[in-house]
Amino acid sequence: IEENPFSLHIQEAMIKIDSLDWIAAQKENTEEAVKEYLEVHPDGRYYDEASIMLTEIEKTKVQPSEETMVTSLFSQFFEGVNMHDEETLVSTVSMVMSNFLGKSNATANDVVTFLHKLYKGDVDNLEWKIDTQTYKISKSTNANGEQDYSVSFYAYEKVQRNTTIENIKYRINANVTTDGRISGFEMVKINE
Repeated sequence: IEENPFSLHIQEAMIKIDSLDWIAAQKENTEEAVKEYLEVHPDGRYYDEASIMLTEIEKTKVQPSEETMVTSLFSQFFEGVNMHDEETLVSTVSMVMSNFLGKSNATANDVVTFLHKLYKGDVDNLEWKIDTQTYKISKSTNANGEQDYSVSFYAYEKVQRNTTIENIKYRINANVTTDGRISGFEMVKINE
């Protein structure tokens, strides 16, 4: 277009550029890429589709208030574990969880059983700490059309037994409902 500004094929070239830019924005599938397409092609052939795509992308963007809700929930969960407080722990989970440490359709009783297993035998004290810098939270729409969150982060368990202390690192993968309840929870021990 720049080299031949008076060409008979300028309109064809502009349509092709519009199409290529739209394909690139779709492939990248990010808010920035779609916004760039909309800015560069305000009269573009795919403007309406891009606007819809941008709205859908923005729906999955985790807002600061949502991030606070999710991180506070896990702080409360591990506070319940640290304090050996069944009531606090149970208040953080859904009535039925899709998965809790490998058990499908887990209930609050399964969470309480987990708590008691942690404090078995010669365990004098437990202290869980979340590595808040490792939080990764994404939002999606589930089969019921409701928003939910997928969360991953690292947590450290400090186990005190008699005169020994053991530090264990875990990767936590969980799901959270929009009403602020854990609906799925898995953890994997990380060997360092």
